[in-house]
This record gives sequence, C-alpha cells and structure tokens, in this order.
Amino acid sequence: MSFPALLVPIKHFKEKNEKRKVAFRKDRLKALQKTGIHVLPIMITITLLFLNGYKTYANSMGNADTEVNTRLNGLQFVAKVHEILIGVSLSTIVLSFLQHEVLRQGVPLGGFLIAFKITDLGSLLSPELWAAGTFGHHFKRRLMFVVVTLFAMILAAVSGPASAILMLPSLDWWIVPTTEHSTWSTAHFTLNAEKSQVWPTQVDNSSFDTFCTFESNKFSDNCAAGGFSAIRAWADRPSSQESQYSWNITMPMNSKQAFYDRFIGGASSFQKALNMDSFYNAYTWCLSQTVSVPTGSLVTSVAQMVGPQNETSRFQVMINGKDPSALQVVAACIGNDYNITNGSIKGYKKLDDLPLPFLNRDTYQGRYWQSEVRHALEMWKSARGGPSATWMQSKNKTTNSPSIGVVMFDHYEGGLGLQNNLTSITNRQSWYLVRISSCSLFARWQASKLYIDPTRDRYIHSPSTTNPTQSLDYWERDFTDTTKTMRTVQIDAEWANAALPPNDIILPLASSSFGINNDNPLGMIATTFISDAMSRIPYMMNIGFNVLTPTVRPNHNFTTLSNVPKDVTDIHIKRFRYGYSYSLQGPTRRLAVAILVLHMLLALIHAVLVFRHGYTNNILKSLTEILVLAINSPPSSNLDNTCAGIERVDTYKKIIRVREVSSSHLGLIVGDDGDITTEEVMADKKYGSLRKE
Repeated sequence: MSFPALLVPIKHFKEKNEKRKVAFRKDRLKALQKTGIHVLPIMITITLLFLNGYKTYANSMGNADTEVNTRLNGLQFVAKVHEILIGVSLSTIVLSFLQHEVLRQGVPLGGFLIAFKITDLGSLLSPELWAAGTFGHHFKRRLMFVVVTLFAMILAAVSGPASAILMLPSLDWWIVPTTEHSTWSTAHFTLNAEKSQVWPTQVDNSSFDTFCTFESNKFSDNCAAGGFSAIRAWADRPSSQESQYSWNITMPMNSKQAFYDRFIGGASSFQKALNMDSFYNAYTWCLSQTVSVPTGSLVTSVAQMVGPQNETSRFQVMINGKDPSALQVVAACIGNDYNITNGSIKGYKKLDDLPLPFLNRDTYQGRYWQSEVRHALEMWKSARGGPSATWMQSKNKTTNSPSIGVVMFDHYEGGLGLQNNLTSITNRQSWYLVRISSCSLFARWQASKLYIDPTRDRYIHSPSTTNPTQSLDYWERDFTDTTKTMRTVQIDAEWANAALPPNDIILPLASSSFGINNDNPLGMIATTFISDAMSRIPYMMNIGFNVLTPTVRPNHNFTTLSNVPKDVTDIHIKRFRYGYSYSLQGPTRRLAVAILVLHMLLALIHAVLVFRHGYTNNILKSLTEILVLAINSPPSSNLDNTCAGIERVDTYKKIIRVREVSSSHLGLIVGDDGDITTEEVMADKKYGSLRKE
C-alpha cells in the first residue's frame, strides 16, 4: 500500500457523507508510484549482495572490542525491518494480483482474503485455501492464484532468516590483502630454483654443500644434520622412553632466532609380513613427517613484519598456486640376533642372503646389493665388533623400491656380547650373538597446507602432518595397492653417509635413554633424520629468496601465476584475519542470496506489469472495504445455506468477481450470478450510489 492511499480518509475529514469514487483508472505514472513500496527492501537487498559479494571485512577479533555486540544487535534490528518491508512488498504484489483478477476473471472464494495474511503461516493449513486449488470448475484459473499466493507466503516466511544470515557477518578466518596497513610492499616471492630443485625427487651429492663437510659446520642449520641437537635433546629426556609408538619433536625454525617452531611428528606400529620362504617376519613400521623449512621460515618472517598485535592474523603459504609439499618418510624395520661364528654369520652362505627388510608387494624390490651388505659387515668388523651403522642403496630404483636403506650392528652389554669358546680335539671355534637392525625407507612429498597464527602461538601449522598415526594407517593400507606409489624420492646412499654420518647421528641416539629402552629404535632415528634433512632443502643448496615484483624481468607479468618463469618457484603469502566478515561462502549464505534475489525479481516483474497495464485500483485495499462491499452486495443463490457455516469443499471453489450491479453501484458476484444483468467495472467511472439513476 502506498503512502498517498493512507491520506485519503484524512483528506475528506470535513465531509459528512462519502462521495462516489472511481474504482480504477488508467494512469501509468500513479500506477508506477504505487510500486515504490518495493524500492526500500530492494535497496537493502542490493546492499547486502554488495557486502557479501565483495567479502567486506567488518571487524577483526584481537583485542576486546566493546562495540562488537552493539553492532551485531543493531544489525539484527535492521534485518527485522528488512523482513517487514519484504512482507509488505509481497502483500502488495498479491493484493495487486487479487484486485486485477477480481475485476476480470474472478478469484476463488477460499483465497479471497489471503492477500491480507501473507505473513501468517497458519494460513497454509487453512482448508479453504487448499480447497480453492483442487480440481473442478475453473481449475486452471484457481490453481494459478493459489500457486502465486503460496509462493509469496513461503517467500515471506523465509525472507526474514535469509536477511538475518546476510545481514550478520560470520566469525571465521577471512583473507585480507597482505600489504594492508603494513610497510611490506609485496606478497609474492621467488626461490631462485625450479620446484623440482626445491622439492627434489633425487637427492645426491649435488644437494650437499661443501660447507657442511667441515666438522665444525655439519650440525649447522643449513646442513642436513642441522636438527641433531634438538633430536638428541628430545631422546635424552626421560619422557622419550614413553614415546616408543609416537613422538612429537619440537624443532626451532632457526636456532639463531628461535621465534617459531615446527614439529617432527612420528608413529610406529608392529605387524607380521609373509617372507618369500613362507615364514613370517616381524616388522616395525615407523613414520616421520614435517614441513619445509624454507617456506616455513619465509612465512614466519612475513608474519613478524606484517602481523599487528591488535588482531588475530593468519599467514598461509602457496607454492605456484598450490599447497606446499611436506616430507613423509616411512620405514619397514627388522631387528634380529645373529650367531657370529668365526667371523661369519652362521646359516647364510652368501652375504646378500642376509634378510634385510623388504615388502610383500614385490620381494625383489627390497633387496640390497651384495657389495652393500659386505661393506656393512666389513664396517662392523673394523669396529672390532662394536656398534656401527651405514646407509645402503637398494638394487632397483623404481617407485616400489626403497628410497634408501640403513643397517645398524649393535652389541650387548659386556663388550662383544654373549660369547662362548668351544674347544675340542678336532674343532676349535668361537661364536657370539650380535643384534642387527635394518630398515628400508620410503620417502615422498605430499601437499599440505602450511600457515602460522602469530598472535596465538609460535608454531608452524600443517594439518596433514599433525596426525602421524593416521598417516601411517593410510600408508599401510595403500602399500598393498599396486596402483599406489610407494615413494617419490630416491636418496643416494653416498650422500646420506656424508651428510648424515651414521656414527655421528644414529649411534649416539641408539645409546640414549630412548634407544636403550626401545626394542628397535633405528626406525624412529632414521625416519626422523631423513625427514628433517629433506625439509632443509633448498637451504642446503644455498638457494635464496627474491622479492617478486613486476619489474624484475621485462616481458613477464608476475601478478599472474601462469607467467612466472619456469626457472623460479613462485611463493605467495596469503593473509587472513579472524573476525567478522561478509562473504558468500557456505550453502546457507548462497541459499539466502537466492531467496532475496527471488523477491527482488518478483518485485521488478510486478513493477513492469503494473506500468505496462497502467491501471490503479482504489477498491479492496483493506478488509474493511471488502466487508462494506460484501454488505452492500446482493445475496447469492450460489451461497445458499452458508450463513451458519461452510461444510462443502466445492463452496470454496466458487469464483468471486466485482461487477457493476447497477448503473452506479458495485457488488460481489458469486459464480454465474448476474451474468446477464451485471456489467464489468469501467475505468474512470465513479461508483457508490445505491439509488438507481
């Protein structure tokens, strides 16, 4: 209902009697003015679509903001006002449809008053409304009216929640420009190497810096064994004795500036695997995984320089538009006691028959070269039976063969272990037992989200590496599937023996409190050091960062990832804030948008149709006017016996029309009453007199 219509009774307050009035007139301008009721709700809807479509950031959650609750409460009031305006708009549409139909083809009796109950959901259960849409006479006409009415009622009911959903911002992590409110000029960086160099599939001496060959440098941060001190400190703690089946080692990102830490998480499990000779071997499965140090160091540096202290921020790393790679190393380990007789392993004619671990997918893939096994034994003998260890290379270098192997010879307490010298007249031999542990390691890169929350904690977060027990379960389940790749990284044993010297890193941990109290500590030690060493690439290759700007090279637009040169690795730092923001994320917000857009389209269609027809109706604007018109209408034989109630469904199907019952008077006609004696209402003609003229 338009505001000028509200002023009609006040305009003639001095008149003693009602004057005759025009039922409807043709006036496009006034007809369009009456559709102005749609303007305000549509403007609010457009504003909400703009706020949510452009992901407007409303308020961050950091330090306490006393105005947040006040703002949210105020937005709830605005949402309620929007709901009321939409209800008025839909009522106007249905009322306009009712006025148009009742002057022409008519509307069913059961839905005659529904235009005034659009926001009343109880009307959906009224029998008269549903009866008006059932089969019978004038079915199509009645069905159309009922469908339009029901659609408007449902739309009015859900528009309130839809407005509230889009009106109130959501509390979540929202992306914001990294350079906003900071002195940092860019969010793009490059590593001066290709992605295959930063996360290589082949690790050999080309990944070994000569700087690390010096005794004083081998435990530096940019060397493969840079994490030794942190791992050794963890192994020496009494609490490590309780970590036989899972471990979580805190590793500083940079020992010189230890502002942020990362974790080397791991897990182990015990199971039996069928050997090629039909006997079962007991295997210990171990897994260790961690994040990439270079990408972690970069995001922590950006977080320190950009992240303000008065908001909860998050910084996430993207590599060439994808999540960065994290290293995962799995080991299948065996530990057995062997009888050493006269310097030879009793029971094995050839050295390469020594049962180092292999997997049951392809037993040959787990074999190691005879020279590798002989070299390991010779190292042990040169140690005069003392502890020794070495990295080994498998025979084949396929996706099913181990990335690398490791073997450790360990003695028992008492020097050379359990010894016995047997002397007889015909034979003299000496024997003793030695513990031989060996592992086949499978290394692979896996994509994992990497981010940091600088105001919440000082840890690098990587969801894919936070549950090593689950990761190990996945790996054990996948390795029997021949379509799965067991490893993606091949590690050269020569590199490993130089960069991760076993006597300097494996044996000290094996003799620690963790190693002594662990049945087979080699799996944990080997997977932890390999994953830590791989995570330090490309630091070990002296590959540095460059700020990525459009002026670095001509003919390259660095703002588009597809144009980044192939010889560099693009790194993008995304910045998030935890707080209230508008967006279209989530099905509920998208559904809310659809609901409000439907109302907006319906209102625009109504405005176009009203302007096209150009008629303005002055009758049936309220229930009071309908009551007055009904009182002044002649009785209908089609409604016989209904003065005390209605019991038949067919009665609600009767078509009601407004007709000219006399030369200057209008009335309600039911069904075919007065088809001969009545006329259609004429435009611009005044009605109201009960006297015959």
